Amino acid sequence: MQTASPHKPVVRRQEIELIRIVCAFGIVWYHCRDIAGKLVGLEEELASGPMFAFLMISLFFAVRPSARIKPVMETARRLMKPWLIWFVFFGCVNLAMQKDFLNTEHGLIGGILIGTKPHLWYLPFIFFSIISFQFVKRRMPEALFAYSCAAIALLMLMTAEHWRPWSMTLAKPLPLYIQALTGMFIGAFMANSTFMPLWQRLGIIAAFIAAAAWFSLSVFIIGIPYIIAIVMTSLALIPKWTFQPRYTINWLSDCTMGIYLTHLLWFSVLTRLDLLVSPLAAPFIVFAASAAGVLLMKRFFPSLANQLF
Repeated sequence: MQTASPHKPVVRRQEIELIRIVCAFGIVWYHCRDIAGKLVGLEEELASGPMFAFLMISLFFAVRPSARIKPVMETARRLMKPWLIWFVFFGCVNLAMQKDFLNTEHGLIGGILIGTKPHLWYLPFIFFSIISFQFVKRRMPEALFAYSCAAIALLMLMTAEHWRPWSMTLAKPLPLYIQALTGMFIGAFMANSTFMPLWQRLGIIAAFIAAAAWFSLSVFIIGIPYIIAIVMTSLALIPKWTFQPRYTINWLSDCTMGIYLTHLLWFSVLTRLDLLVSPLAAPFIVFAASAAGVLLMKRFFPSLANQLF
């Protein structure tokens, strides 16, 4: 039997890389439209879907059976070091704009977890989620872990109309954390359900979509965004596409974390330079500028880019 060369590069599935890019653009779209005061109603629900998909994919790769369980400090260096750098950077920007370094409206701990820019809440949340899910996963059989995650996610989707209003009364970022938690359980299920027949996996995913549509559709930023996120991630993660394009998009998907961390900076700069010609064009311009900035940083200052992104 012929064995694979240990030096053969890992072929990354381009459908997953494409979803990562779409998710990053969706997040840019959400924040650009939100800051401009144009994000209302259905558009806010639609724009929230890619964020949930981004979270699902982030956890998927951390808890799948083939994933190496990293020491907590290694995970902290990967996620919390960039968070700390950008936390300080955006705090200094706040001071330069004669604002408080950190908004402590929701308490000191709440302010730190939210961050000096609101989008920074993601990194502490995904850090806590990864170490928590990995801790539980190591102590449970794979099947029990997968079924448990599916059951909890289904229960949360079916009861969202009860817990969502309650969660909104809590100090931030707890409403965000609770809102995103359903996606963590769905991502963990998808990552650990490979032992199931395909029909069973698809049946459980269909149950997620049905629960979101039947019980949570009227729950603001729960039903519609989760339907979008579940469909997006399922299309990329569940079937393994046989089609492989001639050219890869890894060069852009590798920039998604950098785009996420820098897009609000580019939005501010481009707004001050009066280069955002219209609210509809703003997300495209900001996304392109953010991607270009990350690519140039990776090209000319790779060591610094590794620290920042």
